[in-house]
Formats: sequence, structure tokens, C-alpha cells
Amino acid sequence: MATRIQSLRLLLLVAFFVASALAQSSVQDAELQSLSRLLDDRPEELIARLETIVQEGPSVSAYLLMAQAWTRIDANRSVGWLEKLFQLSPQHQEAWKLWADIMVAGEQYDFAILRLEQQVRQNPSAYLHLLLAQIHVTTDSLSKAEIEFQRAFEAASASEDNQIRALYSLGYLKLLVGDVQKGEHLLRQVLDRNSSYVPALIDLSSLLLDIGQVKEAGRLLTRALQLESDNPEIILLLGRYHLGEGKWNEALQILGKLLDKYPDNSQGHFFLGQAFQRSGMPEKARQHFHTFQGLKKKSRAKQQLRSHGLAAKEVK
Repeated sequence: MATRIQSLRLLLLVAFFVASALAQSSVQDAELQSLSRLLDDRPEELIARLETIVQEGPSVSAYLLMAQAWTRIDANRSVGWLEKLFQLSPQHQEAWKLWADIMVAGEQYDFAILRLEQQVRQNPSAYLHLLLAQIHVTTDSLSKAEIEFQRAFEAASASEDNQIRALYSLGYLKLLVGDVQKGEHLLRQVLDRNSSYVPALIDLSSLLLDIGQVKEAGRLLTRALQLESDNPEIILLLGRYHLGEGKWNEALQILGKLLDKYPDNSQGHFFLGQAFQRSGMPEKARQHFHTFQGLKKKSRAKQQLRSHGLAAKEVK
């Protein structure tokens, strides 16, 4: 009887400490959520306040937020915090994404590829195969990228979002290399599995507009717009759709609203210029074509600059 009482006391003691730890973790998570609001505007203050938190004990969430804050100032400093995080959570997807972005921003492609190859050998992961493939796309190693996208597809379960992402990426890659038929087939496969997958809706609609299948593109864009009504890519394509249908006024209205919200959208200026040209307003068309050329030059200049912080572009 005494042994049973001692066991019960031990269980209650363990339960107390577990509950205390969970409560402490919950309080810290709430504090980190509040501090994350400083990330974009006041990263220095965020780092200073996180120093106290991370000194109290290891935390995946705190380490990740610290790494994210350092990318706004000096991306190299964030790598050390990511390494601390990997010791606690070796497969943390958001951390690996940030790490890969930092490597790409610093053009450390060979090292990034080697590290990710070692990681997937030790711990096969569809997500890491996707990251590895994305770096191969960045370095124009498209045949290697295709292999990794295929491996990602095979490594993911049918219920995983990563399998859809891998299938979509294979389709996008086929379009990139000019294999339009295969790319279209893969994008349609994605939509067969998930009819609401917006990236596939966007890319298939764009392809259909390019090859003159305007009606089907319009149907897909209607679905996409219901899912993401403020997505500038969808709005731009909708403007292109109305151009393809010969509805100049609708195109002018939609593309005009797009540029009211996103005045630096170069493609918006290009297609609005086309809409003005076809509406018999050549002077306004020339203005938008001129703006389009200026934005293209500005974009190329920005790509040549390397900021001290994180500046990696998103890769599909």
C-alpha cells in the first residue's frame, strides 16, 4: 500500500512539473508573439529584448525569432542562432528555409548544396529536397533541380502539401525550359489533386493566355480571384484576359486599379499601355511603355546590389 502511495505521489509530482513547464512555455510563446511585432521596424530593440529570454533557457521559437531579427541587420549573425535551433529541432522547416535564403543571398551555393545533400542523406525530407531543388534552379542547374523535385514528390506522403508543391514545381520547371506540353500536363495534375492551388491556377492561366486559349484562362482566373481577390498576379492576368477578349474598357479599369495599388508593377504598365494603344490613346500608351522601361532598368540595378542584410528573392 505504501509503495502505491509513493508511486502516486511521484506521478503527481511529475504531472505538476510538466504542467508548470507547459504553462511557462505558453507564457513565453505569448511574449514572443508580442515581440515579433518589432521584427520589421525595430529589429535592434527586438534583439536586445530577446537576449534576456534566450539566456533563461533554450527555445526553438526564441532562437528562430532572433535569427529572423538578425537578417534585418546582418544575415551572417543569424546563422549562429539557426545552428542553435537545429540542435533542438534538426528538421525545422522554417529555419531551414531561412538558412537557405541566407546562403543564396550570400551566393554560397556550393556550401548550401553540400550541407543540404548531407542533411537529406541523414534525415530524408521532402521539404529539404524542395529547398535543394530551389537552389539548383537559382544556379541554373535545371536538370539537377528536376531530380530533386522528383525526389521531393516521392518522399512526401499523398496527404502532404509538399507533394503538391513538388508536382507544381516540376510543372513550373518544364515551362521554364520550354517543354510547354509536359508543363501544362503537370499543372493540370496539380489542379486535379487540389483545384484551389493558386500557384498552379496562376501559371496555367498565364500559359493558356500565351497560347490563345483565352476562354479557359478566364474560367481559371475566376476561380483564382475567388480564392485570392487581392493577388496582383491574378489581377494582372485578368487584365490580360480582357485584352485577349478585346474588352479594352474592362482591361483599362482592372489594370488601372492594379497600378493604383501597385504603382511599381512593371507588367501592369506594359499591358495597360497595350490597352490604351488598342483603345486609340497612343500618348497615354507611350507614357506607360516609358514607365515600364524605367522600372525594368531600376529592377536590374537593384538585382546587382547586395545589401548587408537578407535580400534573397523568393524562388518557386
